[in-house]
Amino acid sequence: MGSFFTLKTKYIVLTLLCCIAYYVFTVTLPLGIVQDMLTDIILVMLLYCLLRIFLRMPIRVLALIALGLSLSIELAQFFQYLSLIEIQESPLAWAITTNHYQPVELLAYLFGYLLIIFTAYVEAQYKLWKKHRTNLDS
Repeated sequence: MGSFFTLKTKYIVLTLLCCIAYYVFTVTLPLGIVQDMLTDIILVMLLYCLLRIFLRMPIRVLALIALGLSLSIELAQFFQYLSLIEIQESPLAWAITTNHYQPVELLAYLFGYLLIIFTAYVEAQYKLWKKHRTNLDS
């Protein structure tokens, strides 16, 4: 039986790429719905990749955990938690989480989750095709 904790280089690279994409979208795109949607999709993927670096669990479980974490951040934004814990003036806290709630962002989180599941499905199909092709060539 394998270990529950692993360290996967592929997901370290993907996490770094998601961080870079998140930063680029945040800095270059004008404030608005497009920036919010893209960064929220990337946030779910970032959390998923971060979890995949260390945890050996089924893809759907990790994707649901990433979705749950994203939704909990959005719920906290709805209740304006930065104001509740009196750190709304902190630039670092604001940059990491912001403090605005938009219901349409929930769709972005769901799309990010579905994108993870779809990507995993395509990757699995590719591996099966590659294995089948190798067996035919032998």
